[in-house]
Amino acid sequence: MHELVNFRERIDEIDEKIVRLINERLGICKAVAKYKSENNIPMMQPDRVKEVLVKRRKLADELSLNPNLVENIYRLIVEEACILEDEIINSLLKKD
Repeated sequence: MHELVNFRERIDEIDEKIVRLINERLGICKAVAKYKSENNIPMMQPDRVKEVLVKRRKLADELSLNPNLVENIYRLIVEEACILEDEIINSLLKKD
């Protein structure tokens, strides 16, 4: 049972890192939204979304992870980033 507790503690540590990295990634997306707004760049960049998904699937495959799992996770992350960027861009437009 002690070993199971150790495994769970390690998983918890990794999960905390994952959540912190997602937070860091979304923080960068906030800066991206501001940049897009200042430079009249559309929020949605379909080619970039496709590029991210293809790269992450490839990495998953290289690491012997299920590429569909990784793609699904990244679809959620990208969706949240798009929502965040859209909200920021809209709020900046209202200030003008």
